[in-house]
Amino acid sequence: MIVCITGGIGSGKSTIAKIFEVLGYPVYYSDERAKVMYYLQDIKQKVINYLGKDAYTPDGQINKPYIAQKIFSDNDLLQKINTLIHSAVHKDFEEFKKKHNNSPIIFKESALVFESHIHSSCDKIILVTAPKKLKIERIKKRDNLDEQSILQRIQKQWPDEKKIPLSHYIIINDETEPLLPKILKILDEIKNDMHSNNSKPTNSL
Repeated sequence: MIVCITGGIGSGKSTIAKIFEVLGYPVYYSDERAKVMYYLQDIKQKVINYLGKDAYTPDGQINKPYIAQKIFSDNDLLQKINTLIHSAVHKDFEEFKKKHNNSPIIFKESALVFESHIHSSCDKIILVTAPKKLKIERIKKRDNLDEQSILQRIQKQWPDEKKIPLSHYIIINDETEPLLPKILKILDEIKNDMHSNNSKPTNSL
């Protein structure tokens, strides 16, 4: 079973994914692996073709501020880069699945499960949400970005209200309640449902 963990920027989905990993399940971190894809030679050349040679620093590292400035101000470029990277991540995930084919459940962490239209490949979807103010605070702390840049990125993603009806489980990560009991409850429900054909969303707060 493939269980996708998603949520907007600053929701804390990676924290949730790491807890599942600590519990002994294989977790594929799409967002982290996407950064690795930028260094594959054929991908690198296409990125340069789309964004210019400044997409990489003189020592060959991805120029994150430059790339962000380019793609978040141009929807066409954003779509092209997303399509390019997501295609590479999809192939990478297929290899990951082969390595962990003995595990009954594989978790896939991805910010853009819905935006990239990969939700149909997920058996279950866990949506991680948080209040916008808290998301902004987390991103400021993590990425050292100004509020305008953060809001620009949030606006490029689907709002939670649109994702909730398409998700099977919702985890509210607002730092008011411990996460582990919520995660264990969802894990139990997934295990119980593994042998049924129920695909209808069964939201669990």
